[in-house]
Amino acid sequence: MTSAIEYPIQWSEILDVYPFKQTLIYTSISINLVFFTVYLLKLLPTPKQLSWLITLISSSTLTLSSTFFIYDLIKNPFDLTRFSTSTTFSVILSAFFFTTLIWDLVLGVIFYPKYVDPVTGWIHHIAYIFALLVITKQGFCQYYALMCPMEAPTVLLALGSINKKLRQDWLFGGVFFVTRIAYHMYSIISWYALTGDWRPVSIIVAFFPMHVIWFRGFILQQIRIAKKRKAEAENQGGDTTVPNPKDPLLNSFNGVSTSIEASAKDYGLKDRRASENK
Repeated sequence: MTSAIEYPIQWSEILDVYPFKQTLIYTSISINLVFFTVYLLKLLPTPKQLSWLITLISSSTLTLSSTFFIYDLIKNPFDLTRFSTSTTFSVILSAFFFTTLIWDLVLGVIFYPKYVDPVTGWIHHIAYIFALLVITKQGFCQYYALMCPMEAPTVLLALGSINKKLRQDWLFGGVFFVTRIAYHMYSIISWYALTGDWRPVSIIVAFFPMHVIWFRGFILQQIRIAKKRKAEAENQGGDTTVPNPKDPLLNSFNGVSTSIEASAKDYGLKDRRASENK
Protein backbone atom coordinates (compact mmCIF):
# COMPACT_ATOMS: atom_id res chain seq x y z
CA MET A 1 0.00 0.00 0.00
CA THR A 2 1.06 3.60 -0.59
CA SER A 3 0.96 4.53 3.10
CA ALA A 4 3.52 1.83 3.94
CA ILE A 5 6.16 3.38 1.68
CA GLU A 6 8.90 5.38 3.34
CA TYR A 7 9.29 8.65 1.44
CA PRO A 8 11.22 10.03 -0.30
CA ILE A 9 11.83 7.09 -2.61
CA GLN A 10 14.40 6.56 -5.35
CA TRP A 11 13.65 7.68 -8.90
CA SER A 12 13.74 4.06 -10.03
CA GLU A 13 10.99 3.20 -7.54
CA ILE A 14 8.34 5.61 -8.81
CA LEU A 15 6.63 2.99 -10.97
CA ASP A 16 6.47 0.75 -7.91
CA VAL A 17 4.26 3.23 -6.06
CA TYR A 18 0.78 1.72 -6.21
CA PRO A 19 -1.13 2.39 -8.40
CA PHE A 20 1.07 4.73 -10.49
CA LYS A 21 2.00 2.16 -13.13
CA GLN A 22 -1.52 0.73 -13.29
CA THR A 23 -3.02 4.20 -13.73
CA LEU A 24 -0.50 5.01 -16.45
CA ILE A 25 -1.50 1.88 -18.40
CA TYR A 26 -5.27 2.23 -18.00
CA THR A 27 -5.23 5.96 -18.69
CA SER A 28 -3.15 5.44 -21.84
CA ILE A 29 -5.63 2.88 -23.14
CA SER A 30 -8.63 5.05 -22.27
CA ILE A 31 -7.22 8.26 -23.72
CA ASN A 32 -6.29 6.61 -27.01
CA LEU A 33 -9.64 4.83 -27.24
CA VAL A 34 -11.57 8.06 -26.75
CA PHE A 35 -9.26 10.11 -28.95
CA PHE A 36 -9.32 7.80 -31.95
CA THR A 37 -13.06 7.24 -31.63
CA VAL A 38 -13.62 10.99 -31.76
CA TYR A 39 -11.07 11.37 -34.56
CA LEU A 40 -12.37 8.57 -36.79
CA LEU A 41 -16.01 9.55 -36.32
CA LYS A 42 -15.07 13.21 -36.90
CA LEU A 43 -16.95 14.28 -33.79
CA LEU A 44 -14.46 17.12 -33.50
CA PRO A 45 -13.70 17.79 -37.18
CA THR A 46 -11.01 20.47 -36.91
CA PRO A 47 -7.45 20.25 -35.55
CA LYS A 48 -8.20 23.14 -33.22
CA GLN A 49 -11.14 21.34 -31.63
CA LEU A 50 -9.24 18.06 -31.47
CA SER A 51 -6.34 19.75 -29.71
CA TRP A 52 -8.58 20.46 -26.72
CA LEU A 53 -10.04 16.96 -26.31
CA ILE A 54 -7.40 15.51 -23.98
CA THR A 55 -7.23 18.80 -22.09
CA LEU A 56 -10.99 18.71 -21.52
CA ILE A 57 -10.90 15.11 -20.30
CA SER A 58 -7.97 15.77 -18.00
CA SER A 59 -9.09 19.08 -16.51
CA SER A 60 -12.70 18.01 -15.90
CA THR A 61 -11.61 14.75 -14.24
CA LEU A 62 -9.09 16.49 -11.98
CA THR A 63 -11.48 19.29 -11.05
CA LEU A 64 -14.26 16.92 -10.04
CA SER A 65 -11.88 14.61 -8.19
CA SER A 66 -10.37 17.49 -6.23
CA THR A 67 -13.68 18.17 -4.45
CA PHE A 68 -12.99 15.18 -2.18
CA PHE A 69 -9.73 16.75 -0.97
CA ILE A 70 -11.12 20.28 -0.75
CA TYR A 71 -14.00 19.03 1.40
CA ASP A 72 -11.48 17.34 3.68
CA LEU A 73 -9.45 20.56 3.82
CA ILE A 74 -12.49 22.67 4.71
CA LYS A 75 -13.36 20.37 7.62
CA ASN A 76 -10.05 21.23 9.30
CA PRO A 77 -8.07 23.88 7.41
CA PHE A 78 -5.58 24.43 10.24
CA ASP A 79 -4.01 20.98 10.23
CA LEU A 80 -2.37 19.75 7.03
CA THR A 81 -0.49 16.79 8.48
CA ARG A 82 -3.03 14.36 7.03
CA PHE A 83 -2.04 15.53 3.53
CA SER A 84 1.70 15.04 4.01
CA THR A 85 1.75 11.47 2.67
CA SER A 86 0.40 10.13 -0.62
CA THR A 87 -2.74 8.00 -0.66
CA THR A 88 -3.93 5.61 -3.35
CA PHE A 89 -6.46 8.09 -4.75
CA SER A 90 -3.97 10.96 -4.83
CA VAL A 91 -1.41 8.79 -6.63
CA ILE A 92 -4.08 7.93 -9.21
CA LEU A 93 -4.70 11.63 -9.87
CA SER A 94 -1.00 12.40 -10.18
CA ALA A 95 -0.38 9.49 -12.54
CA PHE A 96 -3.50 10.36 -14.53
CA PHE A 97 -2.37 13.92 -15.18
CA PHE A 98 1.17 12.73 -15.88
CA THR A 99 -0.15 10.35 -18.55
CA THR A 100 -2.50 12.84 -20.21
CA LEU A 101 0.33 15.36 -20.56
CA ILE A 102 2.48 12.81 -22.36
CA TRP A 103 -0.29 11.75 -24.73
CA ASP A 104 -1.26 15.36 -25.44
CA LEU A 105 2.27 15.93 -26.73
CA VAL A 106 2.53 12.63 -28.62
CA LEU A 107 -0.84 12.90 -30.35
CA GLY A 108 -0.41 16.65 -30.76
CA VAL A 109 2.73 16.24 -32.85
CA ILE A 110 0.81 13.91 -35.18
CA PHE A 111 -2.70 15.35 -35.34
CA TYR A 112 -2.52 19.02 -34.31
CA PRO A 113 1.11 20.20 -34.49
CA LYS A 114 0.14 23.85 -35.07
CA TYR A 115 -1.51 23.86 -31.66
CA VAL A 116 1.48 22.57 -29.70
CA ASP A 117 3.36 25.75 -28.88
CA PRO A 118 7.04 25.54 -27.82
CA VAL A 119 6.41 27.44 -24.57
CA THR A 120 2.87 26.67 -23.40
CA GLY A 121 2.93 23.26 -25.05
CA TRP A 122 6.32 21.62 -24.83
CA ILE A 123 7.90 23.55 -21.95
CA HIS A 124 4.68 23.71 -19.93
CA HIS A 125 3.90 20.01 -20.29
CA ILE A 126 7.46 18.82 -19.70
CA ALA A 127 7.75 21.04 -16.61
CA TYR A 128 4.58 19.53 -15.16
CA ILE A 129 5.66 16.00 -16.08
CA PHE A 130 8.89 16.52 -14.14
CA ALA A 131 7.02 18.17 -11.25
CA LEU A 132 4.65 15.21 -10.99
CA LEU A 133 7.58 12.81 -10.85
CA VAL A 134 9.09 14.86 -8.02
CA ILE A 135 5.73 14.97 -6.25
CA THR A 136 5.34 11.20 -6.48
CA LYS A 137 8.93 10.62 -5.39
CA GLN A 138 8.49 12.82 -2.32
CA GLY A 139 5.07 11.43 -1.39
CA PHE A 140 3.30 14.76 -1.93
CA CYS A 141 0.45 13.49 -4.13
CA GLN A 142 -2.21 14.68 -1.67
CA TYR A 143 -0.73 18.16 -1.79
CA TYR A 144 -0.97 17.96 -5.57
CA ALA A 145 -4.62 16.89 -5.29
CA LEU A 146 -5.31 20.01 -3.23
CA MET A 147 -4.13 22.07 -6.20
CA CYS A 148 -6.36 20.32 -8.75
CA PRO A 149 -9.17 22.93 -8.40
CA MET A 150 -6.84 25.11 -10.49
CA GLU A 151 -7.91 22.97 -13.46
CA ALA A 152 -11.43 24.46 -13.30
CA PRO A 153 -10.67 27.41 -15.63
CA THR A 154 -9.10 24.97 -18.07
CA VAL A 155 -12.47 23.19 -18.32
CA LEU A 156 -14.10 26.46 -19.38
CA LEU A 157 -11.21 27.18 -21.70
CA ALA A 158 -11.51 23.82 -23.41
CA LEU A 159 -15.29 24.01 -23.78
CA GLY A 160 -15.09 27.50 -25.28
CA SER A 161 -12.39 26.42 -27.71
CA ILE A 162 -14.26 23.32 -28.85
CA ASN A 163 -17.57 25.16 -29.20
CA LYS A 164 -17.49 28.94 -29.48
CA LYS A 165 -21.09 29.12 -28.21
CA LEU A 166 -19.80 27.93 -24.85
CA ARG A 167 -17.11 30.59 -24.66
CA GLN A 168 -17.51 32.83 -21.62
CA ASP A 169 -14.44 35.02 -21.33
CA TRP A 170 -15.21 36.77 -18.06
CA LEU A 171 -16.47 33.62 -16.36
CA PHE A 172 -13.17 32.04 -17.32
CA GLY A 173 -11.28 35.08 -16.02
CA GLY A 174 -13.17 35.05 -12.73
CA VAL A 175 -12.62 31.35 -12.11
CA PHE A 176 -8.96 31.73 -13.13
CA PHE A 177 -8.45 34.50 -10.58
CA VAL A 178 -10.18 32.60 -7.77
CA THR A 179 -8.33 29.31 -8.36
CA ARG A 180 -4.96 30.16 -9.89
CA ILE A 181 -4.28 33.48 -8.19
CA ALA A 182 -6.21 33.75 -4.91
CA TYR A 183 -6.34 30.06 -3.96
CA HIS A 184 -2.80 29.51 -5.21
CA MET A 185 -1.52 32.37 -3.03
CA TYR A 186 -3.52 31.11 -0.05
CA SER A 187 -2.00 27.65 -0.50
CA ILE A 188 1.55 28.99 -0.60
CA ILE A 189 1.09 30.99 2.60
CA SER A 190 -0.97 28.44 4.55
CA TRP A 191 1.11 25.41 3.60
CA TYR A 192 4.32 27.00 4.82
CA ALA A 193 2.72 28.58 7.88
CA LEU A 194 1.08 25.33 9.00
CA THR A 195 3.76 22.80 8.04
CA GLY A 196 7.03 24.72 7.84
CA ASP A 197 7.99 22.34 5.04
CA TRP A 198 9.48 24.29 2.15
CA ARG A 199 9.57 21.29 -0.22
CA PRO A 200 5.90 21.14 -1.33
CA VAL A 201 5.69 24.92 -1.09
CA SER A 202 8.63 25.38 -3.46
CA ILE A 203 6.84 23.34 -6.12
CA ILE A 204 3.69 25.46 -6.15
CA VAL A 205 5.70 28.68 -5.82
CA ALA A 206 7.53 27.78 -9.04
CA PHE A 207 4.30 27.82 -11.06
CA PHE A 208 2.72 30.91 -9.48
CA PRO A 209 4.55 33.50 -11.66
CA MET A 210 3.30 31.72 -14.79
CA HIS A 211 -0.29 32.05 -13.58
CA VAL A 212 0.22 35.74 -12.82
CA ILE A 213 1.66 36.34 -16.30
CA TRP A 214 -1.23 34.49 -17.93
CA PHE A 215 -3.82 36.43 -15.93
CA ARG A 216 -2.15 39.72 -16.78
CA GLY A 217 -2.23 38.70 -20.44
CA PHE A 218 -5.92 37.87 -20.12
CA ILE A 219 -6.77 41.30 -18.68
CA LEU A 220 -4.67 43.21 -21.24
CA GLN A 221 -6.11 41.24 -24.12
CA GLN A 222 -9.67 41.78 -22.88
CA ILE A 223 -9.02 45.50 -22.72
CA ARG A 224 -7.64 45.54 -26.27
CA ILE A 225 -10.55 43.50 -27.60
CA ALA A 226 -13.08 45.72 -25.81
CA LYS A 227 -11.52 48.84 -27.34
CA LYS A 228 -11.49 47.22 -30.76
CA ARG A 229 -15.15 46.24 -30.54
CA LYS A 230 -16.10 49.68 -29.33
CA ALA A 231 -14.29 51.29 -32.27
CA GLU A 232 -15.92 48.89 -34.72
CA ALA A 233 -19.34 49.57 -33.21
CA GLU A 234 -18.87 53.31 -33.54
CA ASN A 235 -17.75 53.01 -37.16
CA GLN A 236 -20.11 50.29 -38.35
CA GLY A 237 -22.79 49.96 -35.72
CA GLY A 238 -21.64 46.41 -34.90
CA ASP A 239 -22.58 44.30 -31.89
CA THR A 240 -19.95 44.48 -29.15
CA THR A 241 -21.61 41.99 -26.80
CA VAL A 242 -20.79 38.80 -28.71
CA PRO A 243 -17.18 37.48 -28.62
CA ASN A 244 -15.53 37.30 -32.01
CA PRO A 245 -14.52 33.68 -32.67
CA LYS A 246 -11.37 34.98 -34.40
CA ASP A 247 -10.16 36.68 -31.21
CA PRO A 248 -7.22 34.55 -30.01
CA LEU A 249 -7.73 35.43 -26.34
CA LEU A 250 -8.65 32.07 -24.88
CA ASN A 251 -6.63 30.07 -27.37
CA SER A 252 -3.42 31.74 -26.24
CA PHE A 253 -3.64 29.89 -22.92
CA ASN A 254 -3.31 26.49 -24.59
CA GLY A 255 -0.16 27.10 -26.54
CA VAL A 256 -1.66 28.95 -29.48
CA SER A 257 0.07 32.25 -30.02
CA THR A 258 -1.54 35.12 -31.89
CA SER A 259 0.66 34.48 -34.91
CA ILE A 260 -0.23 30.80 -35.02
CA GLU A 261 -3.90 31.56 -34.62
CA ALA A 262 -3.73 34.08 -37.42
CA SER A 263 -1.99 31.64 -39.73
CA ALA A 264 -4.51 28.93 -38.92
CA LYS A 265 -7.28 31.29 -40.07
CA ASP A 266 -9.83 29.42 -37.98
CA TYR A 267 -10.35 25.96 -39.48
CA GLY A 268 -14.04 25.90 -38.66
CA LEU A 269 -14.71 29.11 -40.55
CA LYS A 270 -12.78 27.87 -43.58
CA ASP A 271 -14.61 24.54 -43.60
CA ARG A 272 -17.97 26.25 -43.41
CA ARG A 273 -17.14 28.61 -46.27
CA ALA A 274 -15.88 25.73 -48.37
CA SER A 275 -19.12 23.82 -47.87
CA GLU A 276 -21.17 26.89 -48.77
CA ASN A 277 -19.28 27.30 -52.06
CA LYS A 278 -19.89 23.72 -53.20
